[in-house]
This record gives sequence, structure tokens and C-alpha cells, in this order.
Amino acid sequence: MARFRDRDGELSALEAALRNGRPQPGAGLERDIAQSVGAPTGRRGARPALALLLTTGAAAAFLSFGGVGYAVDWWRGTSPWFLLVGLTVGILFGFYNLVASLRRS
Repeated sequence: MARFRDRDGELSALEAALRNGRPQPGAGLERDIAQSVGAPTGRRGARPALALLLTTGAAAAFLSFGGVGYAVDWWRGTSPWFLLVGLTVGILFGFYNLVASLRRS
């Protein structure tokens, strides 16, 4: 059976980590998100992908709730009250999702 050449000790480091029961750097949620968006899966490559995903979610909540508030203001003629309420709810919801996602990872 042919043995594969150990490139820079990667195989030895992996075997040692498996024996010690320690997870590899960049494992878990960060790696899965990085792979889903096509980012590199190294330790430095997963964090920007996670940050981009979380900030995009917060901005989407902010803009969608703000848009609903603007539409209600336009429909009811109550400018700017529902817009302000929608933006506030969007900010709170976006930060709530941000914190919840960071706690999971």
C-alpha cells in the first residue's frame, strides 16, 4: 500500500489533534458558512465570510422593517412615525439576530 507524502507535517498535526480530541482551527459553523459562499476555509478565510453574512442579515432586517414602516406611512399619511418605528424594530431585530448567531458559533 502506497503511503502519501506528509506535506509540511499536516498529516502528523491532524493525527496528533485527533488523538488529543481537540477540534481543528476553522471548524464548525464558520467553515460551513465559508464553504457555502465559496470563501477559503482556512482560519483567516472563514471569519470574513461569517462577518459578511451577519452584517448582510442585520442590514436586510433594518431595510425591510424600514421599508414596511415607510409603506405604512405612505398609506396612512402619518409620516414619519411608522418609518421611525420600523427602523427601530429593524435595528433591534438585526442586532438580536447578530448576537444570537455569534453565540451559536
